[in-house]
Amino acid sequence: MIRYCLGLVACLMATACVTPITVEQQTPALDFGLAAPSTTSPVSTSLDAAPAEVAATDAPKILVAVTDARLRTLEGKPENMIGYLRVYGIPQNWTVKQLGQKDLPNDATASDLLESRISLGLINAGLQAAAADVENIEDAGEIEALLEAEGGDRLLFLKLTDWHVDVNTSWVGRFQFNHDTDLAVLDAAGVLVEKNFAEREAIQAEGDKSWMNMVLEAFRDQMQEMLSDEEVQAALVIGRVEESAPEPVAEIVQDEAIEVEPQEESLPEEEFESTGT
Repeated sequence: MIRYCLGLVACLMATACVTPITVEQQTPALDFGLAAPSTTSPVSTSLDAAPAEVAATDAPKILVAVTDARLRTLEGKPENMIGYLRVYGIPQNWTVKQLGQKDLPNDATASDLLESRISLGLINAGLQAAAADVENIEDAGEIEALLEAEGGDRLLFLKLTDWHVDVNTSWVGRFQFNHDTDLAVLDAAGVLVEKNFAEREAIQAEGDKSWMNMVLEAFRDQMQEMLSDEEVQAALVIGRVEESAPEPVAEIVQDEAIEVEPQEESLPEEEFESTGT
């Protein structure tokens, strides 16, 4: 009973009388040098909604998959958990539902939240994007089949080994955000790029912001950092670049013929003597 009451207090302290920042404010701001979406209507971030129209119809379509491999969830914590809210030092589970995200279903997981925001960020940057259900990328055949079935050009796959905040509501100082993410971009032929982004951050709290909104901003900033990586962006937008074979040496010599200045023709020795000189 006491633990339940503490959990209720923690939830109220984090979310009561607080309006969450908008979905757009939670979305990573990305720049791929592409046109923005042509539609002026609001873009739906619902997991059940169809991908929004984009300005360039030939823009790559990126399938976005986030899988939860966090130790805490593997040990039995719910997949909708994003971290701990502490009341007088006692930790209470903090979930996606308690973040007040009306565009997501009540049972949305941490992976669902990230998939939704990443997909919208890619769409806003001029790409096509849609969430996909992928648990691992070990079977190349399955990835190829998925891309073909969904009309996707590439798969953006994130494996969360850690994604956890720890907030002490009794102390307005710093809060902990630990994250460890394996990111890969693949096409039908295989992996284009693989990277790991990991850090244990102590983020300074701001007195005029709620814990909920500061956490949502921290999530956004980390998504933006990963997707702003030059190699990741090149893999998403350009894809696989085939290396051209070196030009044969013989052709190079033929194309770059050396011009030789003409020289005066010398007379044969006998003709030279017959001139009497």
